[in-house]
Amino acid sequence: MYAPEQGLFKAELFIREAPQGYQASLQTSSGQELSAMLGPAPALPPPGSIPPLVYGHQLFQWVFRDELLRGLQLLHDLSHRSSEDPPAMRLLLRLEPASPLSEFCWETMCPSPSDLPLGITTAFSRYVYSHTPSRPTMWDRPIRILLIVSNPDGLQRFDLDSVDQNLERSVLHEAERQLEGRILVKRLLRPQLDDIRREEKVGYHITHLLAHATLGDGHSGIVLADQYGKATVVAPEAMAEAIASPSDSSAPYLVFLALPVNGEAPHGRVLMNLSGMLIRAGVQSVVVVQAPVEPEPLTAFMERFYRVLLETGAMDVAVAEARKVLFLAAPGNWEWTWPVLCGRAADSGLQQRLPHELESTVSKIKFGA
Repeated sequence: MYAPEQGLFKAELFIREAPQGYQASLQTSSGQELSAMLGPAPALPPPGSIPPLVYGHQLFQWVFRDELLRGLQLLHDLSHRSSEDPPAMRLLLRLEPASPLSEFCWETMCPSPSDLPLGITTAFSRYVYSHTPSRPTMWDRPIRILLIVSNPDGLQRFDLDSVDQNLERSVLHEAERQLEGRILVKRLLRPQLDDIRREEKVGYHITHLLAHATLGDGHSGIVLADQYGKATVVAPEAMAEAIASPSDSSAPYLVFLALPVNGEAPHGRVLMNLSGMLIRAGVQSVVVVQAPVEPEPLTAFMERFYRVLLETGAMDVAVAEARKVLFLAAPGNWEWTWPVLCGRAADSGLQQRLPHELESTVSKIKFGA
């Protein structure tokens, strides 16, 4: 079982541009630093075109060489646990903000195609620099969640399909049922930008956004409803300001960004760009589901995520454990690779853990309007 008082082994992986390509360094919490020259970026096939562990092995071989490989192996040996246990090692990936390497699926990295990937054996996250200070962990119960499902009329003008609102808003239902009394969900359906801005002022710990995105010259953004209920594209900067701003003390700790089941995978880049804006605006961490995931595995991901989050208070541990559920069910399927955790620090937490006896006394769950 995860023991917060014992902490996790911590390491940070830096990848920077160098004269002949890239340089990587691995820093541990003890102050040790190991480095290696990587050369030019690897020519990897597009995600989804080969098995994810074959892709991840190629990426792993490019990064972990020489003393970097030996250092990672030592950390792995020191933090080794059963694959059934939560990870005991925290690994933070730091990349330059505009690096083309950010489009690689780093969570797939594995020593060999027969080994477990780092995305489930470590509490893996991607670093986003922010000037705004981190917020302290909270004691509030229950966790308040705002679920935003955007399904405006006229999506066809953007060559997008209508969103099945009943299907999408059911994603959190299993978590609500399993964690009765410990999470409270408010649903906001077919919102305008002002509706989101007004609702966020109420103050939520977590915001889920399920919405189409568009990608193209002059049209990149999130698709919401205008004042007439018609589809309109909202710039990522405006979306980030509506959810959080540097001066907003009610900004959520965590934001989930996901495309609908019938969304288009390339549009996930818009959500990745939005994630950095949200963190710089005051959000602690953002989980980006980079490509559409079917309701059943996404529901399983959410249920496991909230269960582990309530037990540990650690967002990266919760994401790793939730990703593990999808991986063990279908290791050859790319769906387990799509959830990506971005944050401002390696150890961003949501809440302090309470004793189980105290958690069990929290009032029964209430459903918002």
